[in-house]
Formats: sequence, structure tokens, C-alpha cells
Amino acid sequence: MLGQIYGISGKKIFRWYQELSGYLGEQEDKRQALKTKQGKPRKKLTKKLLISGLKKVWKPSNFGTKMAIDEKHIGGVFYTIITNLKTKKVAAILKTVRGKELKECLYTLPRKIRWNVKTLTRDLAGVFENVGDEIFKNSFHVADKFHVLRLGFEAIQSVRIRYRQEVLTNERLRIEDHKEKEAKRREEAKKNRKSFSSRCCSPMNKLRNGETELQLLARSRFLLFKYDTEWNNDQKERADILFKKYPDLKKAYKIIKKFRSFYNIKNKKNIPYAREKLKEWFKYVGAAEISEIQNFASTVSRHQIEILNYFEDGDTNAIAESINNKIQRFLINNYGTRDPNFFFFRLKHFLS
Repeated sequence: MLGQIYGISGKKIFRWYQELSGYLGEQEDKRQALKTKQGKPRKKLTKKLLISGLKKVWKPSNFGTKMAIDEKHIGGVFYTIITNLKTKKVAAILKTVRGKELKECLYTLPRKIRWNVKTLTRDLAGVFENVGDEIFKNSFHVADKFHVLRLGFEAIQSVRIRYRQEVLTNERLRIEDHKEKEAKRREEAKKNRKSFSSRCCSPMNKLRNGETELQLLARSRFLLFKYDTEWNNDQKERADILFKKYPDLKKAYKIIKKFRSFYNIKNKKNIPYAREKLKEWFKYVGAAEISEIQNFASTVSRHQIEILNYFEDGDTNAIAESINNKIQRFLINNYGTRDPNFFFFRLKHFLS
């Protein structure tokens, strides 16, 4: 746009912008630093250069006592983002989600910084658990509340999708059966030299709210994310039909609703009380033989220590998710990452 107004090449204006921001000078300094020193073989620098290339944003001074670790998909590549929960600043963006490479990068931090981290909030990924245990030895891990709840919502949506696939299968078989019958009728009419007129397959039966089973299951997606007190009149009617037709879905909804209420315990900083409430929930789950919910309960059981640590200070990955949203806005405004190096240069100055 500016190029058209002033009659100047857009690429030239972009280059001026890079120069004024200090990006070109920084890139030149990096190129000079990467040159092989006299009398020093290049092979000895290989590992150091590899680690340096993974550090897209690296600000050790932004590490503090409370940190969050999360991943973000940028330009077709997954990056690990480490954020300070107190200052809300990014400490590192690393171009990897592999445990070995993350450890190699983070081991370059001074021991004082690594051991000063007291709280690490994260999702339930095993790689972040392993990295946190080895690098931040003095920290206790907190399973992010929103990631755990998302797994619960995915479990109940899986039950809904399973029923929807069953309805789709039955509908496919019904249509195929109709086609076979029509083919037989056509053959009989041909043999008897009679006229033949094809019959349309009858539509799916409609329920009392005017929806078919497929529509019911498709449109129930959003009401399953809400508490029943938040449903409008249409959603209440839809839920009533849904739960009568699919009792397992009603059980799954009640189980996840009860798990959400576990996170709403008013007695904060009371881990023993929270542990008792979680035990009650496990007993409640045991009575329901729903594989998707059992899988979720198994995940909660394996990570219940980190989940219960939430009740120590109520720490979550909300700041890290906010940073992810800001990065997403950068991606949208810049139409992707056409120049990745310049993109991360801007991120470094904006977020750290």
C-alpha cells in the first residue's frame, strides 16, 4: 500500500523497516559470530551452533520462580514456549518439542536460574514432565486446569461422535439396502416387460423437536460444554431428547460435570480435602462402564499429584495461552511467517 502511494518498491520499504528496527544489524553480528575462528576446526562448533539455531527467543533474565511451559504450532513447526507467570514475559521460544533437544538448550542456563524455578505449570505431556524433572529440579509441577478439563470435554465429545458414527452407519446400510431392493425391482420389471419407476429412499424420521437423529447429535455439541443451568429453552428440549435416547451420554455428561465441580472447591490451599473429593469422583466413575470416560479417569489417576498441586496456589497456564493468542494475532496480521527470522525478531522485542 505504501509502495503504491509513494511510488517506491514495497520490498525496499520492508528492508528499510528491518534496518530501522535493528534486525539487519543483529543478523550481521550473528553471521560474524558463526564464522570459523582461525585455527579452530568447524566440527567442534557443530553442537553449539545446533543448539543456538533452536533458540528463536532466548532471555535468561526473564526466568523466575514461577514458569509455564507450553507448545505452539507456527508455520508448520511445533515450538516450545517458556513463560514467566509473574512478569508475563517470554523467557524462551525453542524450535523443538523433543525432550533431548529441550534439555540441551535449557542446560545452557546457569544452575542458579534453573534451580530458582519453584513452580512449573504444564499440560500432561510426558516430554514436559521429563524435562521439568531434570532441568528444574527444585520445582513442583502443576497440571494446567484448562488442559485437564479439555481432556474431559474431549472424552464426552468422543461418546457423542461414537453415537453419531453409529447413526451414520445405520443410515448408510439403510440406503444401500434400498438401492439393492430397487435394483431387484428393476430386474423383475425388465423380465416381465413392465414399466419401472424408481422410488426415493424415505427420509430419516424426525424427533419431537423437528430434528433427525443426525441433526440432534450434531447440534448437541455445544450444550455438552455448558452447565445445565446455562442452557436456553431449545437446548433444554434437545438435551432431554438426547439423554433419553442415549443414556450413556447422560452418564458421561454428569461425570464430567462432577469433575468440573471438583475444580470449583472453595477450600483453596487444602490439598487433603481436594484429594478426598477426587477419590469420591473416582468411585462415581467406577459405576459407569463407558470406555471414553474410563480412559479420561485413567489419565487423571496417573497425573493426580500434579492435578492436586493446583490447589496449592491456583496456578494455571492462562498466561501462556494468552501469549499463544498474541502470537496467533501476529501470524494473522503478517499473513504467516514469510520471513521466519524477522518474525521471531519482532516477537522477541514484543513479548520478552
